[in-house]
Amino acid sequence: MFSNITWREIWLIPETGRLRCGWRIAAFVLMIFFFYGLLSDFTNLLLSFFPNKLSISPIFRIVQAQSYMLVASFAVGVWALRTFESLTPRTLGLNLEKKTSQQFFLGLSLGLGLILFCCIIAFFAGSFSWTLIAISQNNLYSLLLAIGLCLVVSFSEELSFRGYFFQTMLRGIGVLPTLLFSSIIFAAAHADNSGITLLAYANLGTAGVFLGLLYLRTGSLWAPVGFHLGWNFAQILFDIPVSGASKITTSPFSLIIHDHPWSTLLVGGEFGIEGGLIITVILLAAVAVVARGPWGIPLDSQWWSWPDTATKAEKPVAWDFIIGKSHFQWKLPPHRNDN
Repeated sequence: MFSNITWREIWLIPETGRLRCGWRIAAFVLMIFFFYGLLSDFTNLLLSFFPNKLSISPIFRIVQAQSYMLVASFAVGVWALRTFESLTPRTLGLNLEKKTSQQFFLGLSLGLGLILFCCIIAFFAGSFSWTLIAISQNNLYSLLLAIGLCLVVSFSEELSFRGYFFQTMLRGIGVLPTLLFSSIIFAAAHADNSGITLLAYANLGTAGVFLGLLYLRTGSLWAPVGFHLGWNFAQILFDIPVSGASKITTSPFSLIIHDHPWSTLLVGGEFGIEGGLIITVILLAAVAVVARGPWGIPLDSQWWSWPDTATKAEKPVAWDFIIGKSHFQWKLPPHRNDN
């Protein structure tokens, strides 16, 4: 089967002479770690000139690390697009268009709304209740800080997991394998988080599928970034541990977790609500709606669409995505799909 493959063909696509999909992704990942390390070392060198003069809080360290990843993912993604695909930075999915604000606020509303819905269910199930702390200037400042933190994390993780990595895999192996593999990697990236369980891994993987679908349905990263921001901020607002990280900042609400036989299963225990069964059900429903629903989120121009009335000669042999009677195939003209 492989006897006719030359060493050159292991690395390059014969028809185009371009590096194969897997090698492009490997180069991207290696460059991310290299660039991240450079940024980290440079910052540590600067901080070394101010010994014992800077009090670095845990939240600052999170912002610092995520900022490095954001810059590295964007810069290396643009470099990889230009070097390997001869595509412009706008292909990465963060270009500003008329639909940008609409897509961002759609994602933001979904993230906030789904967590709020989870909290309502947890409240009526007797697992959660809250007490309102006196609203102070310190609380409001902390919430503004939380928004900034969540924004950096959202851009960083979406550029890392739904940026060049996801998009190149999509053109190489197709939609379903890309959604599955990238979501497994997304869940595995949280392995060191406190209190993580098998159910939490499954929920994070399902969230990865949902975020991937948001990208596929909009052709942009703005909806996933908005969703990620709303999802994380809503948990901080309601004093819920975010993926195992508790008390990131102060909130006007103080969460009370009621101990009953089903509480940990429903709301996730130490890991937070992302590790609970309530989130599982809601995320699966959200995936079904976004994957199959013909309304609400338009498919953007990066998808080539063939209506049911098109002739056989016009339609490609393999479909990447089918919604109702509409058939879609992922392409980035003028490049053909390849691996």
